[in-house]
Amino acid sequence: MGRLLCCSALAASLAALWTATAAPAASPNRPPVVRVATLSAEINPVSADWVVSQLHAAERQHAAAFVLRLDTPGGLSTSMEQIIHAELAATVPVVVYVWPEGGRAASAGFVILQAADVAALAPTTNTGSAIPISSTGANLGSDLRSKIINDARAEVRALATEHGRNATLAEGAVKPRSSACPSCPRNWTASEAVRVHVADVVASSLPALLRQIDGRTLTYKHLTVHVAGARIDAHGLGWTTRLLLILTDANLVGLLFLLGIGGIVFELLHPGIVLPGLLGGVSLLLGLLGLSIVPFSWAGVALLGLGVILLVAEAHVPAHGAFAGVGLLSTALGAFMLFRVDGSPYGTISPVLILIVTATFGVLFLGVARKVVAARLAPPRAMGTDALLGARVTALTPLHPRGQVGVDGERWLAIADDGPHEEGEQLIVRSVDGLTLHVGPEPSVPPQPTYSKHALPSAPTPARGVR
Repeated sequence: MGRLLCCSALAASLAALWTATAAPAASPNRPPVVRVATLSAEINPVSADWVVSQLHAAERQHAAAFVLRLDTPGGLSTSMEQIIHAELAATVPVVVYVWPEGGRAASAGFVILQAADVAALAPTTNTGSAIPISSTGANLGSDLRSKIINDARAEVRALATEHGRNATLAEGAVKPRSSACPSCPRNWTASEAVRVHVADVVASSLPALLRQIDGRTLTYKHLTVHVAGARIDAHGLGWTTRLLLILTDANLVGLLFLLGIGGIVFELLHPGIVLPGLLGGVSLLLGLLGLSIVPFSWAGVALLGLGVILLVAEAHVPAHGAFAGVGLLSTALGAFMLFRVDGSPYGTISPVLILIVTATFGVLFLGVARKVVAARLAPPRAMGTDALLGARVTALTPLHPRGQVGVDGERWLAIADDGPHEEGEQLIVRSVDGLTLHVGPEPSVPPQPTYSKHALPSAPTPARGVR
């Protein structure tokens, strides 16, 4: 029994020590910390992951509050929901501050603002207009439109109600225009939003905002904000996040994808050039990274894949350009359909860009086709590698002693038997070992003897006398 009590006391002591270490109490001499994250971009998977990671970092450092300085035209609904869930589940007060002056929190940004514990705006900013639309900016279909709008209205109404704001007016930002609401979807300036109580505070700067919300009791989380004299821990987008945000542009992703396909296909048709294949591989990987961020259509991917297969088949099947033509058409249609996904805010690839890239590919493949036809119409060459004996070759790489040489437009592995040779030297084939050529310099022509006119022997003098 005594041993059990000792073990229990030891366990309680260890638990108390761990709790004190994991969640240290704020020192009375140390000012509170407010973590500030600044986002001026669309709401997409990249920006949503960054905001959520910043919010979790604020929780880990036991910040007195987390402030999201936001300037966004809207974005993807799934990414918006990711941020909203993190706001509602946060253990620290969450303040969304529409900033800088002239900024906005429109569409998805308005819903994120309603999910905050404190909704603040800088002067000359605005918020609202949160009606869901398709990726092209057009209205959704009738049945789907009703379902999505009703869901969005209920969400905004619930968020505004739980945070003590005017739920009826906040819902007006999601309502479509009708005779009952001719001003819908609604949008408010900073002062209007506070006056009708769809936002809480108008503040000209971050210090002014902290002074206004200090001591405020949060209705949703039952917390009191203590940010007087707080130290600001500001964070912006890192270069990796900025790079990923650049890759969310549909035109750039589509261009990288098309260039990647073109470079790889060109390398398959002209093996050994290397550079187009390397650049094509890098472009294709960056395009695939963009596809992991931007919602895409599998039909577009399938058409692009079919186009690649047909373009490669053109180099191996005598179809007189039919495979290349259909492959280019399939590639163009695939690029056009690649990002046609309802609910995506990224739009589609510019048709002009698709036509330019496809026309460029067409010109390149036309040149390839002409070379193929010329090769087929050329007189037959002697069969077998023995026909290469004595042929003139050009060193395409330095031979020390191994390297590559070119003969009749072909690349061959070569070995220099008589020493190193530099790139560009003219050599001849001395022997053939399988697919390897043994080369050497051209045999030197023996010098012809030259004579001086003074050294020429004199012609014999005919003998005089008896004939």
